[in-house]
Amino acid sequence: MRIHIIACQVFNREFAHYIAKSDNIIDVCWLEQGLHDTPVILKEKLQNAILEAEKRKKNIPDAIVLGYGLCSNGVVGLSSSKFPLVVPRTDDCIAVFLGSQKRYLEYFYKNNSTYWLSLGWIEHGFVPNEKTMLERKQGYIREFGEEGAEYLYQFDIDWTKKYSYLTYIQNKFYQNENYLKEAREIALNYDWTLDIAEADDSLIEDLIEGRWDEERFLVCPPNHTIELSYDETKITATLNKA
Repeated sequence: MRIHIIACQVFNREFAHYIAKSDNIIDVCWLEQGLHDTPVILKEKLQNAILEAEKRKKNIPDAIVLGYGLCSNGVVGLSSSKFPLVVPRTDDCIAVFLGSQKRYLEYFYKNNSTYWLSLGWIEHGFVPNEKTMLERKQGYIREFGEEGAEYLYQFDIDWTKKYSYLTYIQNKFYQNENYLKEAREIALNYDWTLDIAEADDSLIEDLIEGRWDEERFLVCPPNHTIELSYDETKITATLNKA
């Protein structure tokens, strides 16, 4: 099977690991981390990437896999006229890293004040360590002046008070002690309790291997649109109107 993946860069190492082992022929279009903060832009970039895949004259895929969860509804409204779109039935990337929506919800209900980190977040996303927070403040000063910067920076500090835990998702095939050290330092700085969750790559591996059971994945056929299902399945496919 030939698969075209459009994925958030936060999955870079995990996807690369299983792509290298797969018998499927796979290519990847990476989108920058953090687009879930602006779901309209995320949706636009995903749809544009799908349209680019549809223009192919060679190496035509059998399916397009989206390396995203629901992600602030960023996948809702996506459609392809040529290829099935495959999406995990999860709220976001955290559930994918943990291996299931069920495990994510169990963790969430146990403690809903958790700030999550993974190696992909540290390598490609915003991490609230001392250096990046200072850089953010300097950016505020340049754009808004001292007074405006102080107000915005205080808003950032207040934001950190929403959390009580920092949970670092530790991958089994790639471990970097410097990343774990950084997680410890961030937790200490904000007086968060550090927790370590072992990653479960089963969703990622099955996504890449084409094991797309209905319970865990939506396979949206061509000329259908991804829509909210408003139940535990998260998303459904609806036929496009003529």
